[in-house]
Amino acid sequence: MSSSTPDSDKTTTSSKKSAFDALAASRLVTELRGNFASGKTRSYEWRLLQLNAIAKLVVDHEQEIVDALRNDLGKPPLETVAYEVSSFTLLLVCVLFIYIYSWFDYGSGKGIFQKIENRWIL
Repeated sequence: MSSSTPDSDKTTTSSKKSAFDALAASRLVTELRGNFASGKTRSYEWRLLQLNAIAKLVVDHEQEIVDALRNDLGKPPLETVAYEVSSFTLLLVCVLFIYIYSWFDYGSGKGIFQKIENRWIL
């Protein structure tokens, strides 16, 4: 005797329909290529929010980063914090905060985020 109910069958069927399959991947790639070809980029404000999120992620998960690098690569905790977390990631975020506004050329609409011919595709 089966313990399956009509409701559980619906859940299983609906989760199968929402799977990310080849067709969904193809649609996503088509959409992303269309966005790229349009030359539109994300706003300055959106990019600042992303930088804030990266900094918060690194600070909030510093111990997990330290543990992972110690377990995977044998890096001592002090070296990880000094070189990976503070010196690289957080310093890079700070530098990006300083320069990001200058990378948007609001007058011409051709900031480095749109200069595809110069390979600045950020």
